[in-house]
This record gives sequence, C-alpha cells and structure tokens, in this order.
Amino acid sequence: HILLERDNGIQLAAHDDAAEAQLFSRVLSPRDAEMADCKPAVITRWDVRLAWEPVVRAAVLEVAGGVLGDAFCSLCGGDAAELFECAAIISTAGAAPQILHSDTIFTPTPQLFTAFVALQDISPNQGPTRFIPGSHDGERGALAHRDLAEDVNDETFCKTATSTSVLALLSAGDASIFDSRLLHCGGPHLNTPPMATSSATEALELPVDRVLFYISFRHVLAATDLSNADIHGAGSIRPELSSLKLRLGELRKHGQDD
Repeated sequence: HILLERDNGIQLAAHDDAAEAQLFSRVLSPRDAEMADCKPAVITRWDVRLAWEPVVRAAVLEVAGGVLGDAFCSLCGGDAAELFECAAIISTAGAAPQILHSDTIFTPTPQLFTAFVALQDISPNQGPTRFIPGSHDGERGALAHRDLAEDVNDETFCKTATSTSVLALLSAGDASIFDSRLLHCGGPHLNTPPMATSSATEALELPVDRVLFYISFRHVLAATDLSNADIHGAGSIRPELSSLKLRLGELRKHGQDD
C-alpha cells in the first residue's frame, strides 16, 4: 500500500507542485539541494504522508492499542497527546545518507515522540537509522546540538558521534521510539552485498526498498505554537488528517477494542 501511495504521489506531483507539498515531506538528505537543478531528478528517498484510509487507520490503531500506545502515553504526558505525524519513510538502493539532525530544535522539555515501525527486516546495507543516545536532553544534549551547529561540514561531530551511536537493525514488526530532539540519520542505502545471500534466486527475493511506517504524538505540554512548519519543513501528516486533531486516548481505546 505504501509503495503504491508513493508511486501515485510521484505521478501527481509531476504535474502539480501543490500536490507534492501535501503528499511528500523533505527527507533531509544531502541530495535535497544537489537535485534541484537535476533534470530529471534521480530520487532514492521519500517521506510519504499517508491518507487516512482503512489500512492506515488499522495500522495506527494497532500501534496505539498495544505496548507502544502505553509508551506514548507515558512519554507524551497522557492520553490528550495529539497525533502529529502519520507517514512512511522509504529508501532504495543508491540513497545517500541523511544529514544528521533532530526532528525539532533542542528545547529543555520534550515536544514530540515518534515510533518507526519496520515493515520488513532491515539489513545493514539498507541504510538503517543511526541514533545518538543522550543527544536529546540535559547538558549532554545541549552540547551535542551546539557541537553539530558549530561543525559546518558535520565531519568532526559525525566521526565522534558514530563511535557512540546505536544502529536500528530492526526485524519486521519491530519499532524504535524516540524523542524528537534526539540526533539521528538514515544511513546510505547500498546495493545488496554479493556475499549477503546464498544464491542469486535468494538475492532477487530480498526487498529493494526499506520502508518504515511512523507516527508521532505531540507532548501535552509542548509549545502551543508548535506547527508543522517548525519541524524543518516536514511535519509529515496530510492536512485533512491533521485537521481531525486525533488524540492518543481515543486511538488507544479503539485499538484495544479492535
């Protein structure tokens, strides 16, 4: 479903810039800028805002109705937390690594929490997400964000951060849940290594695309003026879904009932 949403969105966006802004978010890749003058653009990473269709609704309710919903409730200050993002990240072979980033600026208190759910086993060559533990809070977090901001080319900071990072090698159905202030990035999505499979047939069966379904909830005490525009031009949710102002509590209830 998600890959079809991407493909349909690409067709619509090819003829309508406004549609592109509603259907896709920026992926914070070095190629964002490089591709601006590339015709036709070779795109290998997408952030797809998902329509509130039955299959998406069912997935959100399944997440909210289980242990992840409990975690969101604890982390976001209760059931009044608002659904703030509902989307999927896709990368394919050849995708450049993302820029190391946080989803919101560094603040003394949390703003959003996000769960990435793997829709297939993620292998090391598929650019799994790399997280920098401790970079979201307190003095350590403040220093990490400051060092990143002062390192224009990201080189020194990235080398230091990589030595203390965690790579999310998720199996299908696994999830990573994280604070939006945490520094992280998607890695380079490489072709399948020749020795990764025992046969050419098996290699052909491996998924080419890496797909992460994700949702975010806004903390109940987050700044009232926090809007999609504050999140680096992203805020991955369809306008019509955002307007529903869905709350964690009602999604948890429906998910548990289902």
